[in-house]
Amino acid sequence: MIGVDYPDAFLAAISLQLNIRERPVVARWLATREPVVIDLDRDRHMLSALEIHEIEAFGLGRLAIHGQIDLSSRMASYFSFSGVSTDVPEDRLKFMLRLITPHLHAALMSQSSMVKTDSVLSHLTSIERSLLVWLAAGRSNEEIAKMRGKSVSTVRNQLNVLYRKLGASTRAEAVSIALSQRGMWTDIQ
Repeated sequence: MIGVDYPDAFLAAISLQLNIRERPVVARWLATREPVVIDLDRDRHMLSALEIHEIEAFGLGRLAIHGQIDLSSRMASYFSFSGVSTDVPEDRLKFMLRLITPHLHAALMSQSSMVKTDSVLSHLTSIERSLLVWLAAGRSNEEIAKMRGKSVSTVRNQLNVLYRKLGASTRAEAVSIALSQRGMWTDIQ
């Protein structure tokens, strides 16, 4: 879990053991895999007593939360931002979370010491690795283009290069190749 703009005292007080019954915000994200924005006044009824206490005691303010789970479901990243400005509309905030979370997750997972240089996946660029993650998540070319701020034709061309590098001819085949090299896959994500 990575928290951004949380007070040190709050981070020191977090238990390393997660009791999901005490964390309905985490449970909500796990159930929906969608970004969560929490405003204490509006969402008090959805929070546990522990979460309400933490938000009030540490002055956490508005929270923005999202995560990424790898294809094997063995690794996940959960990102939580506190003190998020109320000037940012909720739909815009959720869009930004969907956009940055795969990149944050990929950056975090790239720090793994499991990098194998003989894998075909190790020769991919960071853009190609992101594309592969989005393919695995079932994103269309149009969705990927929108998230990256690129044209659909640019995404199509980048995917063609990715397919050539992997020796794949389809999206499904590219994802299958990545999954067959699981040791590397967690590093990509």
